[in-house]
Amino acid sequence: MANQLLTNQELTQYTLMILSNNTVAIPEMTRDLDQEFGKKGNKIGDTIYVRKPARFVGRDGAGYAAESLTDTQVPVTINQQSGVDFQFSTAELYLSLDEIGNRYLEPAAVSIANKLDARALQMAGQNASNLVGTPGVTPGLSSSNAFLIWANAGRKLDEMGFPLKGRKRCAVMNPAARVGWISYNSALFNNQEKIGQQWKTGQVADMIVGLTTYIDQNVYTQTIGALGGTPAVSGAGQTGTTLTVSGCSSSVTAWANVGDVFSIAGVYAVNPQTRVSTGSLQ
Repeated sequence: MANQLLTNQELTQYTLMILSNNTVAIPEMTRDLDQEFGKKGNKIGDTIYVRKPARFVGRDGAGYAAESLTDTQVPVTINQQSGVDFQFSTAELYLSLDEIGNRYLEPAAVSIANKLDARALQMAGQNASNLVGTPGVTPGLSSSNAFLIWANAGRKLDEMGFPLKGRKRCAVMNPAARVGWISYNSALFNNQEKIGQQWKTGQVADMIVGLTTYIDQNVYTQTIGALGGTPAVSGAGQTGTTLTVSGCSSSVTAWANVGDVFSIAGVYAVNPQTRVSTGSLQ
């Protein structure tokens, strides 16, 4: 009788299933572009250019006012890889799929899943231009205004035009934030079933202030730069992707870290549709 060895497809599908079950943040991220990469017979490489939605100013009154149509695009590039490398003998190929999975594939998939989850959360943390709360202070654990902080996170989404319907709003918190919310919420009048569930399991209820919650040990921790001094914009009328400043207590590379969030006096966030100031500093 011919040997029935495990195929690459079986191993790959089994590993991907384990990997998927061990990620928290990635499943809640937009995956609309997945289908664009790796098309059979139409491989596009590691970069695609995504067209941004058209935006119009509109007019008031009956007078005709044509607007120029300007298409803009942004590149999306696959430029990071993670993996686990190991080898096994032909004798070990005769083991069952479950044994190979438990011994080798599951630990490897868990390792990759954690790398991907941590990288995705770090990318989100270092590229988000909005901030609520106080850096280094865990809502509820180190402060008494946990509800206000989480509610203000939803407010930021509202102000920046995030749809109120049709899209799920998620909050991924680290274990300390979970403990902080439960501690803060334990003294409040609330749904007894939800509070009882939190008390018994130590887990946050599935939704708080309109945010579906998840716990993830890989949540990125931002280390704030040295700061100090009296920083100010150096030179009016600056445009582009860089900003010249002066008055820092040290060189800018040591003064601030990637991901630090700052604001400028008189520069306010703008509603992306109405183009009216939200009243909050950008």
